[in-house]
This record gives sequence, structure tokens and C-alpha cells, in this order.
Amino acid sequence: AVAVMQDTRRVPGAIATTLADLPTHAPTLPRDREIVLYCSCPNEVSPLRGARLLHEHGLQRARALTGGLDAWIEIEEHSPPGQAPMAPVVLDPETAA
Repeated sequence: AVAVMQDTRRVPGAIATTLADLPTHAPTLPRDREIVLYCSCPNEVSPLRGARLLHEHGLQRARALTGGLDAWIEIEEHSPPGQAPMAPVVLDPETAA
């Protein structure tokens, strides 16, 4: 959980968790909309693993955000106020192994 705490940038409403804890969150996540996973790491390894894990728990609309946190910030900056996509789940890249 150290990496989650090191980067203080967050998407409003995002759930910060680790891959190990993601199954605990799975039953509480919405099944009727997209779930976007991201991390502050330079690639999508952790979010892809998280999306696969959520798929195994029946959440078929889970996906990784290409480009991670930096991409989200870019999307938000170019979206009309209040119209950015729903908040994603934040993954700790230290637990991706």
C-alpha cells in the first residue's frame, strides 16, 4: 500500500485498493456500469490483472485505463465540467506481481 500513498493525485470518488484486496471490493461494485481500473505505474499491468480478477467475479464491464492516472487527468482536463467518466478503482502497483 506504500505506492498508493506516495502519489497523492486521485480521481474524485475513486476506491484505492490493492490487487490482493480487490476480491473483497468485488461484491460491492456496480454491475450495471463500467468499472475503470488504473494505477500510477507507467504501464497497465496492474489494472489489467485487476480487470481480469473482476471478470472472474462476474464484473464483465471492468477494464483497464490505458495510460493510467496521467491519462485520466488528461481526459478530465478536456471534459466539460462534471462530465468526466465515472471514478475508477486505483490499484497499488507494488502488489501486481
